Amino acid sequence: MVTQHHGQPKKIKKTSYALSLKSRHHIPSLAWFILLFSAAVVALFAMCGTNHYPLFTVLTPDGVAINFLLRARGEPQSCQSALQRLESTVKGICPSCTVNAKQCLTRIGNSSA
Repeated sequence: MVTQHHGQPKKIKKTSYALSLKSRHHIPSLAWFILLFSAAVVALFAMCGTNHYPLFTVLTPDGVAINFLLRARGEPQSCQSALQRLESTVKGICPSCTVNAKQCLTRIGNSSA
């Protein structure tokens, strides 16, 4: 293809989008990379496992129920530790309060759904 550029003919190279023989050998490597990367992502999510949400309910002497739902923990032991710390804190502030519930939930929401 020839075009005019300041009165001089200029040749424009046509770009081919077809894969060359050299680049065809890299497609399997790219496919393996994508496959291994995907497997690593899936394994990472599997290792993360289930979230554990500390739920703590306390009843005041006046009959008021207070629910504490804390951010998720990755390990059940971490969830239990968070509940123990919260119980210590609440009992330090309100010794006459009663603990109604202390549990680690793996799911939040309506249980009938």
